[in-house]
Amino acid sequence: KAIQSRGGLFLLPDEVLASILEFAAWGSGLSNPARAKGGMVLSHVCRRFRELITRCSSLWKDIFSATMKPDMASTFLSRCRGGDGEVSLVNCLFEPEKCANSAFIQAVLEHTENWGKFTLYGAVGAKIDFREFEDCQLQDYYDLSKDLDLPNLTHITIHYPRPAMRCKVRDDPRFHHVR
Repeated sequence: KAIQSRGGLFLLPDEVLASILEFAAWGSGLSNPARAKGGMVLSHVCRRFRELITRCSSLWKDIFSATMKPDMASTFLSRCRGGDGEVSLVNCLFEPEKCANSAFIQAVLEHTENWGKFTLYGAVGAKIDFREFEDCQLQDYYDLSKDLDLPNLTHITIHYPRPAMRCKVRDDPRFHHVR
């Protein structure tokens, strides 16, 4: 109460204070973990800061399977608003059965309404013989995704490993290749 009576930051409108808090969190670093950590620290100052910082979608939008635990991914996506979330999966492209059972996948599927962009990085560092890539694997991915409700999804990007571009996958009309 004493702090509030002094004025200062507490006199600022929510929109202005939210911008200041977002700027301060971004000052913690450009990487998603650093921004998020800055946001979490600021959210512990007081209730008003917490309410404002949790509404700053840009702090929570980058969801990356290689660096996040499932519960953190779910929390981040729940704080995104209407398509701000950018979900990235690593090493799921050629193992759909592993993907479907992943705790991370299950966590991000709880908030599909907040997905705006989806990126799939396939087989990073894996040894895969792409000449053996079968149509049934494409069917597996179709089966996994056909019933998803993604009302705000506007971008899908798939990064195939270089070996995939040198074999039959590259010539498949279902794949789009850009250099």
